[in-house]
Formats: sequence, C-alpha cells, structure tokens
Amino acid sequence: MEDINKILFPHFASTPYEKLFVGNFVDLVNTFNLNDWKPTMWNPKHIQTPTEEFSIYCTLGWLIEKVEEIIPTATHTNQYYLTLYLDKHLPMIIHMEEVNKYNNSYLLTDYGDGAPIKFLEKEVFHEGMLPDVLNYIPNCSFFSDNRQKTNPVVHLLSKALPQRCTIRNLREIISDYCRKYDDIYNFIIACMKCSLLGLYKTSTNRPSYRTRIKIMQQLDTNKAIMLQWMMKDHQQLLFYIIKEFLVFGVRQIPSIFEEINQRYYWENFESCVLKAMNMVRKFENETKNILDFPNVEYKLISINKQQVHHLYRPKRHSFATTVLTEIEKFDDIKCVDYIKKCIPTDYIDIMYQMAIRVPLNIKIPFDWLKCFNVSSNTIENISNIQEIYNQEGSKSNLKNFIHSLNRYELEAIRDLCTVFQRKRNVRIFLLPAHIYKQQYLAMKKKYEIKGPLGDIGKTYICLHCKQFKGFCNHINKGKRVNLYAYGHSKILVEDDNLKLYCGKRCDKVDAKKRHSNLQQYSSFIQMDDEEKQKLAIERNKKRNSKEKRKDLKNQICANTELVSVNLIGVLMQFYDNMYTICPVCANFMIFDSKYFTENGFYCGCCIEHGKLYSNICCEWCKVPRGNETWTPILVKENEEKKNIYLCSNCHKPWIRNSDGILELETIKRGLINKWKRLQHPSN
Repeated sequence: MEDINKILFPHFASTPYEKLFVGNFVDLVNTFNLNDWKPTMWNPKHIQTPTEEFSIYCTLGWLIEKVEEIIPTATHTNQYYLTLYLDKHLPMIIHMEEVNKYNNSYLLTDYGDGAPIKFLEKEVFHEGMLPDVLNYIPNCSFFSDNRQKTNPVVHLLSKALPQRCTIRNLREIISDYCRKYDDIYNFIIACMKCSLLGLYKTSTNRPSYRTRIKIMQQLDTNKAIMLQWMMKDHQQLLFYIIKEFLVFGVRQIPSIFEEINQRYYWENFESCVLKAMNMVRKFENETKNILDFPNVEYKLISINKQQVHHLYRPKRHSFATTVLTEIEKFDDIKCVDYIKKCIPTDYIDIMYQMAIRVPLNIKIPFDWLKCFNVSSNTIENISNIQEIYNQEGSKSNLKNFIHSLNRYELEAIRDLCTVFQRKRNVRIFLLPAHIYKQQYLAMKKKYEIKGPLGDIGKTYICLHCKQFKGFCNHINKGKRVNLYAYGHSKILVEDDNLKLYCGKRCDKVDAKKRHSNLQQYSSFIQMDDEEKQKLAIERNKKRNSKEKRKDLKNQICANTELVSVNLIGVLMQFYDNMYTICPVCANFMIFDSKYFTENGFYCGCCIEHGKLYSNICCEWCKVPRGNETWTPILVKENEEKKNIYLCSNCHKPWIRNSDGILELETIKRGLINKWKRLQHPSN
C-alpha cells in the first residue's frame, strides 16, 4: 500500500499526509495520535482537549483539514480523486451534525438499523454513477430540428445544443418532465450533483467541504421542494447543468464527437460551458438556501451573449449543393445556353482522381484550384464563404460572389463542387457475411443457376444525371411495382463494342405549367403593352436558353459511359437513397429500416403474411396471383389456424360472407361440389 501511495502521491511520501491513505478508516482511527490533534476547521462540538471517547470525531476533523490542505497543491487528476476521498466521509459528518451527537459510544451502537458508523460505507457519487442515457445522445437534433423529440431525455439534451432559441420554456419543460417521470427527475438531480459539486473530471473549481455539505443536504431533500426550486429563477443554471452533461456525454461517444467537432465550434462550446460552470462552483453563497445562487443568472446570461458566434444553424444542404444551385440560378438569369465554355472537359476527371485519394471532410479544399489557374483572391473569398456557411448556415455573400466571377473561374468552382458532391453522396458499405450468403442464394434461386453467378447482381449508375438504372421494388398506392421486372431502365447500347450509355432525357421546359397572374388578383400590377412585350421576350429568352442547356445535358448523358456496380454483399449510397439486393426475392431495392425482420431485412414488397409474395397462388386452382390484390383468408386445419389465398374465381360468395372461421376441408368440399351456399357438415 505504501509503495502505491508513493507512486500516486510522491510529494506526500514521508509527510504527515502519508497516513491518510494507509489502510481504511478503522486503521486510521486506531493509529491516530490524539496529541497531534488541534481544533480544526470542522469542530462543531468546540472540543479543545481530545479524549478517547471522541477519537472518531477528532480523526474526521483532522482528515478534512489535511485533505483540504492537499487539494490545491495536487495535480488536476489527483484533485478529482481527493475530492471523492473527502466526499466519502461527508455523509457521516452530515449525520453527526443533524443529530448533534459525536461520541464513539453513539457512533458505534446499533439502534436497530445498524450503527451510525455505517454512513462511511455509503457509495460515493461521481460522474460514473450518472444515469446511463448515452444511447439517447445520437438521437438528438444535432444537424436538423425536424426530428420528433418524443423521448424526454432526447428533448432535454437537444435543448442544450449550441443552437438558436433552445432555452425557450426550458424551466417549464424540465419541471413538467420531472413531475411526470421519476427517471427524468433522478437524471436532473444526478446532473445537478455532478455539476454543482464538481464531480466531472474536467472540473477545475470545486466547492469547499462546508459548501459541499450544504449542497448534498439540499439535493437529497424531498421531490416537492426541488420541483418548487426548479420553477424559480434558475433557468440559466439548469440550462448550463444540462449543457455540461452533454459535453461529458458526447466525449464518451468518439464517433459522435468526431462528426460534430467538424461542423460545430464544439471545442469552443466545451470551454465556454466549463468556464461558466467553474464560475458557478466558485461562487460563494452566504444566503440561507445554498441553491439560491444570487446574481448567477445574470452572469450566465452575459456569457450566453458572448457565445452567439458559437451557435450552429442546421443546414438542409451541403455547401457543394448550395454552390451548384446558385450557379444554376445564375445561368438562368444570364440566359446561358451552354454547359461548358472556358474550362476543358477533362479537368473534372482530374479533380475526381484527386478527390478519391483524400479523406472525406466537411470542407472542400478550394486551394486545389491553384493548380487550375484560379486566382488566390477568388480562392480566399470562396473559402471564407464556405467557413461562414458551415458554422452559421449563412450564404448571404455567395450570390454576389458568383456574379463577380469570370466564366473560367465559375466553371472551375462548379466542377470542384460537383466532384465533392459526388464523393459525399456515392459510397459503398460492406454488409455482414450472413446477408451476403442470403443474397447469393436468392440470386441463384431467382435465375435458376447452379454454378457461379458471373455478372448477375451487377447494375449501372450514371454519374452525370445521378440516376440508378436498376428496377427497384417499391409500393405505389398500395400496389407492388417492379416486383417481376428484369434488366435496367433507360440504357443505350453501342452496337460496335456493346458499351452502355445513359439514355435519360430531361423534361422539356414547355411541359411545365407556368404560373399565370389572374386579373382579379393582379389589378395592382400596372404594365403597358411595351413592358409586357419586353417581359415576354425576356421570359422566352430564358426558356430557350434553359431548353438548350437541357438538350446539351441529354447529349452529355448519351456520351457518358455507365458505371458498373455489383450490389451482392454491399450497400451503396447513391445521393438520396441507399441501394442493395433484397436477400429474399433478389430484386434491387431501396434500403429502408422499416423492413427489418428477425433474419435481416427485405425490400418491403416480396413478403406478405410470412410468405414470399411471388410464390403466392390460389389454394385450390394453384393459379399464381401475379399483380392482382388478394386478401388472405383465415381458416382452420387440424385445429390450427392459418392464412390461405383464393383467386377471384374460387373465392365464392358463401366463403366471403361466412361469419365464422371455416375449416379448410369444408372449403375444398364446397368447391368440389360447386356449392351455391354454405352447407352444414352433416349434409
């Protein structure tokens, strides 16, 4: 034990502090020399001359004094553990002060519930004893406020995020949840203990032992008193208490921390929260109620005002998508009737080869444009606009910046954004081995292949128009679509070399319905014939230029060779959807978490009532269902219930109108004998 203490506390070795950490409290009392005791900072009985009858009392007083002396000089990590060592003895001190009894005979006498000395066995509260709600943190609205926060913990943690207007009605929300749910109340009280007592390892300021005693007594009071306290003017304090827990919780999930650290000023947010809470813990409260914290609310409000530039605004689109949209609008306004004019067409391929060699990052490296003769001033401006957009969601300067560019630089920026939009939205994820086996066997069964599959399982994508060429199963208005489809859609085949190209055609501008201003609703618009004619000419010019650009895009698609992708054993993210092969019916599918089963997942179309949809046929005439909609019929067979299907010819009115559950044998006998109505079994 001594060797361990010398390692942990080398500057305490061979000092009066050394025996603090030797043995347990019983050993400390037995070895404590009363001659070393003197009136300490904790001496509620005002003893001047110690006696053996008060040896436990004197040992506690000496221990508190020595630990309080050690804490300021210890390292940051040791300060945390010394605080826990001090808290280990505080429940005993609290009990002695409440009953005003301090002698050994009282402390060591069992009065029915055990001797009061048992308070030393009470478990010390620390950050590891917080309720385990870390699994709720990934559900918080880090990047979008559209999530339904039905879970109270998710709602409260989302309120603590550095976003705008999150503190609104927080006090009422917390009080309401605490009244309804005991788990939420226990969670809030635990967070208050950790924050106000400085029991997070990251805390630097911690209250003195006397303040800690008062806080412990107050937080262990009944629920009604604490609910009244929450409804007083403590909203900012509760706000920062939840924030400090969120800072602690996010650090426990490295993947979440790494992701949000790229998009938020998260480290600045952490330091701001820790600084604010250290200020609260340092604040000495001389009022009767230790939790009153006078003037703390105003100080926290002033910290909030300084934190405005740390706030994160959720964005619906990436910066690359936003830039491409603004450039498209710019081309419409300027009536541009071409796709590329200044920059060579092979530059985008070079950029893509560069992009696939670097890790995915939220920021687009516009510095690369130096290699493509883009000016340093333009690169600096677009980089600053990207920084503001990523942190604040503001694109106010983007439109003016695009209008100020020459055509070469605009096309270069557009190509680089297109490349990184593709990099972010086209990815491959490997599926588990058992899913791969299910897909492989399903493909062999579907195509009736005994040997290797070869190229079966491959599909094609067009990187220009962002179209997936395989037929995907889906349900449209209650009907299953593409369940029996084979092949690929909108593909051109080169006769000479059998290469595949994209055959997609963009919609015509004239096919879209143009909004017209009705006379009764636009009487305030005063335009003469000349202005109307100019407006019509301008509109036609924009329409013709957009039509020409669409024709050029069609030509580009027709000259773009399709990319082959084998989806067996993989999940492909392709822009707005994720694609793979259904392990049940072997069709291409859009991955959706709604269609998970105990054995994996399926496309959502091929299984109905536990049966493969394509294998369902009439129980009597064995006619396959095809695309017809059949309702399952509940029947009995050998005292067991099961579902069967009957085609429209076999599903007779007497079966359809039956009130009870029919026997399967009764249905078969009726169909053989061509019953007109349901007959009694005796007939």
